[in-house]
This record gives sequence, structure tokens and C-alpha cells, in this order.
Amino acid sequence: MKYEKQLATVLSACLALSVTLTPLAADLPQTDKNSQGNVAAANDQEKTAKQEPKEKKADSAADSQKNGDNKKEKSATANSPKQTTKSNKSGLEKVQEQDAGKFEVVWKTPVVVYGAALSINEISRTRELFGLGNVNALSETSVDSRDLYRYLGSSAVDGDMISSVAVQKREKGFGVRVKIVTPSMITQITDAMYTNAAISAGVSDCQILVASTRPVTGESALAGVYKAFALKGETFNSKQMQVSQAELNTVNAINQSNAKVKGYNKAYMDKVILDTKLAMQKRAGQLGTGLAAGEITKIINANLSKYGLGNIVKSNQVEALTKLFERFQNTDAINSPVVQQQLQILSSKLQTVFDQFYQDAKKAGFWDRIVKFVTDVWDTIMDSVNKLSK
Repeated sequence: MKYEKQLATVLSACLALSVTLTPLAADLPQTDKNSQGNVAAANDQEKTAKQEPKEKKADSAADSQKNGDNKKEKSATANSPKQTTKSNKSGLEKVQEQDAGKFEVVWKTPVVVYGAALSINEISRTRELFGLGNVNALSETSVDSRDLYRYLGSSAVDGDMISSVAVQKREKGFGVRVKIVTPSMITQITDAMYTNAAISAGVSDCQILVASTRPVTGESALAGVYKAFALKGETFNSKQMQVSQAELNTVNAINQSNAKVKGYNKAYMDKVILDTKLAMQKRAGQLGTGLAAGEITKIINANLSKYGLGNIVKSNQVEALTKLFERFQNTDAINSPVVQQQLQILSSKLQTVFDQFYQDAKKAGFWDRIVKFVTDVWDTIMDSVNKLSK
């Protein structure tokens, strides 16, 4: 027991050093006319409005939001960005790029959905961020507060609808892949979080780009994804969409609460959420019915321990996750072969990220030092035990 704290500290450090895992039927008639007009006007002005405008100051929303479904996306800082992109890529994005070219596109051009709060110039800028500035016959629309309520059951004002998405359907087997084009502007939600939640809603085999010209938390972006599919005549189960948003909100609240806690890594929370879904689907298939709340909690705790978060995530947060997964199993997602397949594809990609971290650490000699330290500790413990037994 003498070395237990040292060993736990080293293992926590290993977790913390892991690679952080860290883009719509015709427009619905309720869509805000002004936001649609901005999209049309942006198309007319694209050739003459190449210079990025000064942005208005955004409301502060740096604090994490509490669990619940009625959350709205807010600006995360008070200043407008001078730079909207940064070069670093998440480990998941790097892995997904390796085989992206193997899968054909299903939609000829992406569907772009702009936040209703965007100005004409911001729409043009967003189109450029997506690399679509010169694409003709582009399918474009906007997402407003009424869409947010329609798809997610959440309330907001149009001024809070800031983030935008570009969605491109790909052939079967591609999986759901999310790339945050402006990672410095999406301050809280990660690519893996978006992917996990979108799969819960029933989204499959598509590339999703997410961008914002202002700093935002990023929590309302999925409404744009669902509207993109609606524009193409594909809809999703309303309960699954709402649970997917609850998942995003719940996981984000846990991440924000533990952000400064030593040893916590939201990349491992992504794995906890993913593995819990897969385990529940398997168990539900065996039982032929839903899981009891106690069994769901056991699965969650087992996965938290597996990824070194068992002593970090609080009991009330485990309870929030249990309630979330109770809702998950009360949707068609629990028995959906499509959801299961998409989760398995994501699981494979995330595992590749973790394997790559191990290989990189081994090449650098870091892993060997960890193994040697643990081995030395174990030898010392066993030596002490042997002496006591004599």
C-alpha cells in the first residue's frame, strides 16, 4: 500500500497525456424569413464581399451549463475573433483522414446550414471556411430557434444560433465523421462528442463540418445537421434527436465540471459513453428487454474505472449518466443495427487513436519508463511480502 498513491499518480499522468480527441424535403415553412434572406443576399454579394467584417461583441458564456435539454448555444467570450482557425488537428481527425478517399460521395454537393444569427458577411465567410466559396448550385439554408425546438425540444432566441454546419452524405461504411473547422471558436464540444451524439440520433455515413465566426460553446450545432438531412428528405426519430442533445449537454456539463481536476481527460469520457452504449445494446439483445437502472449504473462505473475516471466522476454525475442512458434505451437506438454499426466504426477509429498514442510513447521511450517504474514498484511490494512471510 506504500506505493499505491505513486502508482495511481503515474497512471493518471498517462491518461492525461493521451491524444485529446479531441460539418437539408424543401426548407421547412417555419424557417425565419430574415435568416433565409441573409443566405440569398450572401450569395449575391459573395464576389464583392471578400473582406472579413468586424464582428459585434458577443455575450459571455464561458461558464458551463447545467444538465438538461433546454440549453441554448451562447457566445463564449466578449471579443470578436481576429483568427478563426488553428492548424492542430485532433487525433480522431487524423485517423479519419487516412481512408476518407475510399468512400464515394452520395450527395453531389454538401448541404450547408447557417446559424440564424449570422450576418450576410458572416455567411460568406463561413462558406469560405468550409472551402465552398466557389461551389455553384450549393444547397444552403439556415437554422433558427424554431428549428431548435422542432428537432431538439430546446428553446433559444435566433441571436443564439451562431454555429453552422456543412453535411455531405457518403457511402455505407464511412461512418459519422465530424471535423471542427474552427476549433478555437467551438470552445466546449469536441468532434468525438458531436459524433457520439449524432449517432444516437440515427445519423449515419456522412462527413459533418462545424464552423463558427464567433466563439461559441457549440451545443446547438446538431440542429443544423438534422435540418440538412431534412432538406434531402431524410428525417430522424424525434425522441432519438432529443436524447442525442441530452447526451451532448450531460457530457459537456461533466467535462466542464472536471476540466481542472487532475487526471481527468474528456477523451476517456468519450470512450465511456461509447462503450456504455455498445454494452447496453449487447445486454438488451441478450435480455430481450431493457436494463434496470442498477445494471446501467454498473456498466457506467465499470467503464469509468476502465478508463481511470472512477475516482474522479462524482456520484451525482454518474446518476445523471444513468438517467441519460435510461432515456437512450427507451428509444429505437437501443435495438438499431444502424446505430450499432456506426458506434462500432467510431469505436474502431478511437481505438486506433489510442493505439497510436501507445506507439508514439513507445518510440519516445516514455512507455518503457512507465513499464519499468510499475515493474520496480511491483517487485518492491512482492519483496516486502516475501520478507513478511518468512
